[in-house]
Amino acid sequence: MIKKEKIAKILRVISIPPVVVAILILVLSIFRKDIFRNKIDIVMPIMFLGMLPILAYPFQKIIPRYRDLGREFQRKLAFIFASIGYPFSLAWSILCNASYQLVVLCSTYFLSLVLLIFCNKIIRIKASGHSCSMAGPLSMLIYWVDWKFLFPFFIYSLLVFWSSLYLKRHNVKDLIIGVVIGLSSFVISIFGVNFYKGGLN
Repeated sequence: MIKKEKIAKILRVISIPPVVVAILILVLSIFRKDIFRNKIDIVMPIMFLGMLPILAYPFQKIIPRYRDLGREFQRKLAFIFASIGYPFSLAWSILCNASYQLVVLCSTYFLSLVLLIFCNKIIRIKASGHSCSMAGPLSMLIYWVDWKFLFPFFIYSLLVFWSSLYLKRHNVKDLIIGVVIGLSSFVISIFGVNFYKGGLN
């Protein structure tokens, strides 16, 4: 039982959204080099979408007044850091005229954040950020690279979902809502960026 719990906790750690987005961008940089004009196009999204939100975890440990506030505060802090990084990533992608795919990627993460905040904070419907961060990248890899990514990423997602259920962090409904938010954000971003680009032309 203890071994299962350790595995579940490890899966939760390696599947936090900042880690998943870093993996996504690195995979895209290998299989779709045309998306990135230079190394800055790889570094900036990882910094805004990955590194900045993940700083919430060591930040809590460093600042004495926040150190003993527990995991719930840690999650709130990560949301705050993401609320800074995600808009900056989208603004950067537009202002620096990044590729269509990068603008869609940054837009998807920004929209996912907005919808997660709306569900969790405004209408009080709990949605899983972990399942959302699985659904979005999976959609991008299938759409932009190859449908063969479906199987390994699907297995990875199932393991992550199991860990959430086993540790009782979420129920099935929370996970499904998270998936719907991730998929919807990607689809809306595609249409939105297409309209924006068309409007520019």
